[in-house]
Amino acid sequence: MASAHSPSRAQEFWACLALRHTEGLGTRTCKKLIQAYGSAHYAVTAADRWSRDQLVRPSVADIFTQEKWRDPAGAELEQVRRRQDRVVMYTDPDYPDSLRQIPDPPLYLYLIGDRALLRSPCVAIVGSRKCTPYGQNMARRIASGLSQAGVSVVSGFALGIDRLAHFAGLRDQGRTIAVLGTGLDRVYPAQNADLWSKITAAGLALTEFPPGSEPDAYNFPRRNRIISGLSMGVVVVEAAQKSGSLITARLALEYNREVFAVPGQATAPSFVGCLDLIRQGAVLTRSAEDVLQELAFQLPTDHEESAQDQSSSAAAQPAASKLDHLGSEEQALARLLLADAQVHIDTLTQQLGWESNKVSQTLLMLELKGVVKQQSGMYYALA
Repeated sequence: MASAHSPSRAQEFWACLALRHTEGLGTRTCKKLIQAYGSAHYAVTAADRWSRDQLVRPSVADIFTQEKWRDPAGAELEQVRRRQDRVVMYTDPDYPDSLRQIPDPPLYLYLIGDRALLRSPCVAIVGSRKCTPYGQNMARRIASGLSQAGVSVVSGFALGIDRLAHFAGLRDQGRTIAVLGTGLDRVYPAQNADLWSKITAAGLALTEFPPGSEPDAYNFPRRNRIISGLSMGVVVVEAAQKSGSLITARLALEYNREVFAVPGQATAPSFVGCLDLIRQGAVLTRSAEDVLQELAFQLPTDHEESAQDQSSSAAAQPAASKLDHLGSEEQALARLLLADAQVHIDTLTQQLGWESNKVSQTLLMLELKGVVKQQSGMYYALA
């Protein structure tokens, strides 16, 4: 719930869009602005101080004040409203801490699927689109083993190793995250349509690119930094000397993540990149156990997971008791939010059988009382 002293989600998202669409303003500088002023909204309102505070070059600050960003920012906002996409912003509590730590994190991510996976431990598995049977088998084994251990398998939704890793992660506990180089409205490559339906039903897909974004070559290195940033480590299963997977591995090293590489035949061109990584210090990897052993100190213990479960359960009790002082209609609406992380306003209207304006007015009162918070796409959740 946004108080009088903090921006609403709508204000914060609009500020993120303004920053995103300002020419010359990169993600590293945007992070500095948010850290300096506390939020994207406050950063935007303090634009006249950017140069004085030595955060942004005067020429870029001038570009921002010219407000050429308004049209593209408005167009993206309209697309998001029309599609009712879910958004998680840098300042949101459930924005992944691991991603927030990198020097150039995305200002926001569009999501479809299980949002809870943002809080899970993650390991990336990447590799060649044209992979050998040996590489295919290794990708399946490692991804399946990680999923069984409660680790989410992160990959880039490409053909080959990525596709196999996603499928294997889904096979056991539905733990896989696909990071896209397009908007959520574009399934690319088209051959992954079957995988897309499974990920959106049981896993999570995310992207920093707005609806309508095509698979431009420039997008994929940017996608790779998110893959590395989300993950405790990156496993390169099969990669030639100039493979895009090596970009993901290099970024992982820059972000102080572990890099793992599967060894292949010394003379096989598709494994030259992996062998080079091993020679440079990557962990030689033959199984999920190799990865888990190396990352054991970063993984939550059974005790920690139990404590988290208890904390979640305990949090639900105050939420329920807080409803007792509300009026009957406010209670009826708020209790519908107890069972789900977020509910769309149309669903609330249908379940309550009320007029839409009555639902909106009741939600507004609950927001003012700090009981309910509005999320993107007209979704609501208990505060």
